[in-house]
Amino acid sequence: METKINLNKRETIIIGITLAAGLFLGWLFFHGTKEGAGPALTSREGAVEKTTIWTCSMHPQIRMDHPGKCPICGMELIPLEEHGAGGEAFSADEIQMTDAAMKLADVQTMTVRMAYPEKKVYLLGKVKADERNIAELTARFGGRIEKLFVNFTGQQVSK
Repeated sequence: METKINLNKRETIIIGITLAAGLFLGWLFFHGTKEGAGPALTSREGAVEKTTIWTCSMHPQIRMDHPGKCPICGMELIPLEEHGAGGEAFSADEIQMTDAAMKLADVQTMTVRMAYPEKKVYLLGKVKADERNIAELTARFGGRIEKLFVNFTGQQVSK
């Protein structure tokens, strides 16, 4: 089954303008330098030096090439130290801890696997019977109840 889409000239122009505007806005918001690729300075001897990147201790996504104050909270910016082998820079989403800090935080890791939970949890509380499952009812007046259509307190009844 073949379907043909007939677009007139006006619809084609509107779709093209919308597509071009979307591409431009995407480029405008999401282009930039790669993280960790700070500008390099060349000294008189010809060796390449990395400039110091300054960041906020409360907002690690803030990165500036000069000291100052955080634009979000107003705290003083601190120099960002590059940890890892070969001066490898980490992203702002990563958590970096020293061995002493990991011992202090008692960080434990394990492999994720599918299994049934084995931990027992004891909680305080009261166990109450479900009124909807009670089968007997004592009448408060003379008579006989053959069929009961109400099974919990507060249920609406009609004549």
